[in-house]
Amino acid sequence: MIYKTFKYGSIIMLVVLFLLLSYASRKENQPAVQVSSIPVYSYNLLDESIYSINTIEYIINMEATGIEDKKIVSKTHYYYRRPDQLRVETKIGDNINIDIFSQDSVIEIFPSSSVAYYREKWKDGSKVFFQLEGKLRDIMLKETYSIYKTDKIRNIDTEIIRSTHEEDGKIYEHKVWIGVLEDYKLPIREEYLCDGNKESVYDYEYISINKQMDDSIFEINQSEDIKVYEADGIPKLVIDIKEAESYAKFDVILPKYIPQGFNINEMYVIPPSKSPSVLISYISKDNGNTIYFNQKNTQRNELKIGENDKIIQVIDREFATRKLYDNSISVRWVRNNIEYEVIAPKHLKEELKKIVQGICGLWINI
Repeated sequence: MIYKTFKYGSIIMLVVLFLLLSYASRKENQPAVQVSSIPVYSYNLLDESIYSINTIEYIINMEATGIEDKKIVSKTHYYYRRPDQLRVETKIGDNINIDIFSQDSVIEIFPSSSVAYYREKWKDGSKVFFQLEGKLRDIMLKETYSIYKTDKIRNIDTEIIRSTHEEDGKIYEHKVWIGVLEDYKLPIREEYLCDGNKESVYDYEYISINKQMDDSIFEINQSEDIKVYEADGIPKLVIDIKEAESYAKFDVILPKYIPQGFNINEMYVIPPSKSPSVLISYISKDNGNTIYFNQKNTQRNELKIGENDKIIQVIDREFATRKLYDNSISVRWVRNNIEYEVIAPKHLKEELKKIVQGICGLWINI
């Protein structure tokens, strides 16, 4: 059974998480490539090896130094089946979180509390990509890596590639050990250093490559009695209003007034498809302040009131205002089954009033 839930203001955090997690690598399957165990590095061999993998199970053990030299240890277990199934289990201390990705959804599972959150994705034919593809993309795009030296690690002959750069008077360094396992050239270890001091180490442990995987890996374990809630969907970046409307299926509007110096930064469409949202962000070129304008097809003409909302009545219109976690103010109202929400920093309260008036034609006192 799926339980519906909605958290006001959470849509912004969801987009931030999405930006941190998402990448756009697009390559088709290639036949398995045979490579020599002699550590002669080639971008092409690494590229062909990763994209010839149809199924893979592997673990990354991470050790990092945090605030006040506190050691942070995590273990991330990946299961991937091309083209659209991925399971990621992350363990930090006694806490385990599980994410299951498919072509049309992401399910976030928290076993310790026996709950999970179902997040719908747009059914646009996009594939599911995994961590090694993202790592390869980063290496290829930076174009700053060069062969450093050869090494032997865990009895595997490897070649180290390295990238360095200087920032704020410090030298930052990234090393990747690349070796051959089961005829595939793959990362074996990574290290991030600052002024020669290790800040984090990632050790890769490959369990199986191109072996059959059970379907149950990519499903919720029913025996664990997990309660599944329906949460906000996964945002998709679009280029303009026309594309946004092709997903949202309603007329998307822009505010008539936006403060001077602010320009559209990004536009996202957010599932679920039965109640889609369009989120537009405006950023100040002068100081980086951000204003968000969200439009959501709620399929109802009544404003849903939250526990911490303050209600303002203007003529026949009801508005809900609330202070958010980041010292911002949110204003929401409903018109013709569309819920509108404007979020702006608290110090831009007067500008926020003007934006709302430019959208709905009414002046409110916040």
